[in-house]
Order: sequence, then structure tokens, then C-alpha cells
Amino acid sequence: GSDVRKVQFIGVNFFQSLLGRNGLFDEVWINTNCDYNHKMSLLPRLEYTYRYIRHSLEEVKDYNTAGDFYIGEMDSYRRRMGIFKRNIFSIHAMYRWVSNYGTSPSRAVIWFFVAVLVHSAITVFSLPCDESIFNDLPIIAGYLVDADISSSAGLVKNLLSRAIDYLMLSFQILTLQKDRIELVSYIRINTIFSVVGPVMLSFIVLAFRGKIRRN
Repeated sequence: GSDVRKVQFIGVNFFQSLLGRNGLFDEVWINTNCDYNHKMSLLPRLEYTYRYIRHSLEEVKDYNTAGDFYIGEMDSYRRRMGIFKRNIFSIHAMYRWVSNYGTSPSRAVIWFFVAVLVHSAITVFSLPCDESIFNDLPIIAGYLVDADISSSAGLVKNLLSRAIDYLMLSFQILTLQKDRIELVSYIRINTIFSVVGPVMLSFIVLAFRGKIRRN
């Protein structure tokens, strides 16, 4: 594609309904009319065109549209990967799923709390399933109530308080509070989540930074 970094676009409507965002009709055409080999040959040029127009839009501080063009640029690169890398096993795939390439803070926050919930569930099912479980649960949030679990109300209160404790425990592990990691060190999955947590938090920071810049 041509270098259009110094071109100013005045009164141009870039919105593409089939993409659900601002973008180029070239991408729509490639998606709907090209076979695999032809698509692979055109995607590099599409990536460069998206990049050049994005630079032009950033020059005039049209950051919202530039953000959509950044999505198109990153998608054009990611789609040239193998099927597993472009969808799962790559930084680009993870970046897309977690924060839509840093353009969606809300998506990044939702995925972080999904990770907290998943870790909480794994923690619960990793504990011994015996009658002593109600006495052995770690008290993190301090919400454990002294209630008679033989009654329905008491049982609900205890379950809710323990759920809060587990959520707090998972949040602290994903935010690298080492004392909490040591507290349940017998759960090996904590090592994985102590890496995933900071990575997801970095995606949240980058997404909010981009959002603030665009506004």
C-alpha cells in the first residue's frame, strides 16, 4: 500500500458494518471474496495500509478511529499465523481475547475477575472433602460468622462468608501477595495464576492508558 501517513482524512466515514468498527473495505473484501492463499498474500499489504492510516489519524488526534485501525492492523498480522497460534497460543491471540489489543479496559477487567473466580473454584475443589472442611478453610477477609450451620440461614451465612474468603484469597494470589501464596502452597496451580495475574493486570493498565489517551 501507499504511504499515507501525512494524508489528512476530512469527512470520511470509515465505519464498516460487517466489521462492527471503523476500518477499510479492503478487509471486508478480503474476508468475503478471497481464498486462503490469496488472503495470505494480501494481508501484509492490508496491515501496512492500516498502520499508515492509523499514524495519519493519530497526527490529527482522532484516537478513537485510530484505535479501530490499530485493531485492523493487529488482526491483519495475527491472521497470518497458524490456526492454533492466531486463536490461542500466541501473545497476539491473548492480547486480542483479554483486551481487544488494548482498546477495551472493560474486557480486560472482566477477564481478570473471571481468572479470580476460576482460581477460587480450583482452590475449593483442591481442598480435602471431609467434615472438617468448615473448620479448616483459610480466613482471609475476616467475614467468617459464628452461626449454627444446622439451620438454613446459618448455613447460607457461612457459605457466603467462606465464598468471600476464597475470592479474597484468589485476588491476593493473582496480585502477588506472597504470604497468601505460601498459605496454600500445596495447590500447585497457584504458580500459574501468580504469573497470569500480573500479565492480566498489565493488560488492564495498558488498556486504561490507551483509553485515557484517546479521550
